[in-house]
Amino acid sequence: MRKIAYATLKTVLISCSAWLLAAALCAVVGYLYLARDVSLENSYLASQTIRDIEKISSRINSTSMALAGVENLSCSSESRRILRGYVFVNAGISDIGIYGKEGVACTAMTDVLPEESIDPENFIPVSEKGRIWRSRDLIENDGIDPSLAFSNGKLIYFVEPFPIEERGRTRFLWEFVYTNGGPFTISGSDGLYRKYSDGSGGRHGIVSIECSNSFNICVVIMIPWEAIIAEHFPILVVLSLITLLLGFWFSSLIRWQVNRSSTAAARSLAAINKRAFHCAYQPIVDLETGHIAGCEVLARLEDRYGPLSPAEFIPVVARNNLMNEFSKMIFDQAYSGIRELKVTGRKRFKLSFNIFPSNLNKEMVSFFQSHPALADERLQICLEVTEDSSISEHQYREFTEQLNRIGIEVSVDDFGTGYGNMSRLKSAFLSYLKVDKSLVSHLTPGNVKDSLTSYIPLIADNAGMQIVAEGIETEENLAAIRSLQIRFGQGYYFSRPLPPADFIDLVVSGKNWAEQEQKSKVVELAAKAKSRNDH
Repeated sequence: MRKIAYATLKTVLISCSAWLLAAALCAVVGYLYLARDVSLENSYLASQTIRDIEKISSRINSTSMALAGVENLSCSSESRRILRGYVFVNAGISDIGIYGKEGVACTAMTDVLPEESIDPENFIPVSEKGRIWRSRDLIENDGIDPSLAFSNGKLIYFVEPFPIEERGRTRFLWEFVYTNGGPFTISGSDGLYRKYSDGSGGRHGIVSIECSNSFNICVVIMIPWEAIIAEHFPILVVLSLITLLLGFWFSSLIRWQVNRSSTAAARSLAAINKRAFHCAYQPIVDLETGHIAGCEVLARLEDRYGPLSPAEFIPVVARNNLMNEFSKMIFDQAYSGIRELKVTGRKRFKLSFNIFPSNLNKEMVSFFQSHPALADERLQICLEVTEDSSISEHQYREFTEQLNRIGIEVSVDDFGTGYGNMSRLKSAFLSYLKVDKSLVSHLTPGNVKDSLTSYIPLIADNAGMQIVAEGIETEENLAAIRSLQIRFGQGYYFSRPLPPADFIDLVVSGKNWAEQEQKSKVVELAAKAKSRNDH
């Protein structure tokens, strides 16, 4: 059930990831497209508005200069006729007014005002005499809408609405600002420039800001997202359909990639490339003294998919002919992990390390010979190799002899299973037989003499080798092995394979299994004696 639930969860997560990826991609593409399209439109409109402002400002300046030469300019019919002529020839200027004693007394397009219109105080100062009003209305309720006005001395100029004002009423927000000493809002939505001048408009909409090179004026245009979405709805529908197609495609692609990358072969090869394997150390115990005499180094792999057993990654290493590279990497890590170990006593601490039969070659002999572990006087390096019929008798003897010559012991691993060659045991330079756990885990003092394991000590004596029994898991296993006078043992009874730091702590603690067993027997005898006394 757990596997089914995990597989279902994995499929759901992959599908969700694919849809999220597709949605994110389409959202990014859609955002970039809309941002570019709308920004271009905004920038064009803002630039056009800047040009309109510059043209009108230029026309007001030139008109002011021309009218400065007109003598006795007043509210007379002749003066107003002259002003009307300048209004007609200057697009963007809707009217020109003349100041009286206190305010505007008349304009070109109306007549003499019933009373002078005093300037309101909410103006924007742009020069010594120049003032701008956002909304200047001379006569209330006269049917003429208030408009932008600019006064310069004796004259006041009224400006026609800009095209952006008509378009911005429904689609977007906009603002003209005078930046010298401000910003001051000339027209449009107050505070828009202050709010988005730092570029923070992306959360609310798309913002464009254009400024005049000649005047201290900037134009801000902001189109809210809801307006953009409403205007580009067909494009969003197309993007939604693309999201559906991409979601299906990404889901299939990611599922294929995950399944491909989670195979034992892919995980093993990736771990070799990244040197992601680690080492665990299982104690080898001297059964006579009860002390730890050494350890066997075991390669382990655990990645984001979980642990991968040696039975899964070792065949991948062999199939890809990476035996030498793998053994070198693991041996480097094995020595590095145990480098801080402090060993007391005269005997060297046995560092037992598994190699492939194909590792019996010149390259590996040279590697071990030059390795700093070989010069470490605390350690006795022992290489465990499984017998293999693909290795010739001559090759087996030649390289075990070379290893012995440089101070490395060789052990026959997994003895009692698979291929076995008794003549090779005598001819090769071998130091240990490691009895496979399949021959040990079922042993008890009652069945040991009837088992095949009982003949192994005789074979070892004839070959001049010592024995290490693997797979000791219970006290009965241990008692049976001791009854065969086997010197060394390892297995879960003593300890599971440990990471470097935990293994070093175990060795330093000086744990003695012989004393532990003796104490257990004393406690057991005391319990039996107490039981007899009670009866």
